[in-house]
Amino acid sequence: MKFLLLTIYLLLCSPLFGCLWDSDTIRNEYRKNRSVYDLIMGQFPHHGAKYYEARVKRLSNKSALTVIEQHDLGVAYVRLGEFEKAKEVFHNLHDENPDSYEVNSNLGVMYKKMGDFEKAYHFISRALEIKQEGHMGLGDWYLKRIQYELRGNVENDEPLNFLGMRYSVEYGEYSDNEPLLNGSLTVIYDGSIQVPSSELDMMLERVKLLIHNDYKFADAYVVLGDLLMRKGDKHMAVRSYMRAHKLGHAQAEIIDNKIDEIHAHWASMPDGYRGFVYDKNKEELWNDFKKELEEVNRWTLEFEKEENKLVVENSFPSFEETLNKMSMEKVQPIDSGFFENGFFTRVINRPFTFSAGLILLSILVWLRGFLKKRKEIKKVGKVCSV
Repeated sequence: MKFLLLTIYLLLCSPLFGCLWDSDTIRNEYRKNRSVYDLIMGQFPHHGAKYYEARVKRLSNKSALTVIEQHDLGVAYVRLGEFEKAKEVFHNLHDENPDSYEVNSNLGVMYKKMGDFEKAYHFISRALEIKQEGHMGLGDWYLKRIQYELRGNVENDEPLNFLGMRYSVEYGEYSDNEPLLNGSLTVIYDGSIQVPSSELDMMLERVKLLIHNDYKFADAYVVLGDLLMRKGDKHMAVRSYMRAHKLGHAQAEIIDNKIDEIHAHWASMPDGYRGFVYDKNKEELWNDFKKELEEVNRWTLEFEKEENKLVVENSFPSFEETLNKMSMEKVQPIDSGFFENGFFTRVINRPFTFSAGLILLSILVWLRGFLKKRKEIKKVGKVCSV
């Protein structure tokens, strides 16, 4: 009987009933993707205007500036959109040292922000001649980003991303691809980026660095979405595509198709599928995303507000100092609402509902007591007959 009860208990708490797939499981899955989520949603620190205004004020009052301080002043002007002043600073530095990687790189970024992509291309190309690995290990990816603006995103009548790859979503199998469905099903979902697994992590790191340095570049989010799809991370990929869409990407129809394919993929999942599935329609998907984005925007405004307080106190706070101040005031980063509002783990069709299982367990407990009592009655009967 004990063995029978144990069997029933294990049955009720096995994956057949899914009672171990709770909100903690969902949160743990989210935490593994924390940095990717923050990057896509823009939930990372940025210095605000008052920070750079304070920097300009401090440096402008100095009689002589070091080379580093001149770069600081030029960058502050760029951040404030005062490009004529920035040009004066950086071109003076360039006259003094035309072979400086830092000077050429800053001039390239400045002209990119001004929308003068030809000059941006010239200076970024020169910077890469001096230092091939580029800024923060981006290599020539920032240059590719400039080329993308120069050529538009169409070549030979076919839309291409900034890496020169097609946007189109393709179906098919190739050697190191992984099926997204379990069992004998072999349907493959893949974005346009079909790269060896050995290069995938490198590409992911580079595109994340690019977004961190240029978080309003819509096409980078499309590439990130394709790479995440290549990794099988659909719930982050769909956010990346939606972010690109919100930033006004020119290929809105292509992005819509990518989002539709993911949503259709979730809708078609059988009960045997093991993974997070979004169980709402596409309109609700967009509404949930917009709500998340609004919450993240509130967090970034809180960050800037806290930073401004520290700047007023005549300090130039690091990101860590401002984040610590926010933590002390219990202003926490926004968590992903998707994981607790719409996403769930689809499990195998259950032979019993949970309530039916409880009824069955109650019957077995009663049966155990009944059999035990009947056994005792028989034992008493035998004693009496003796």
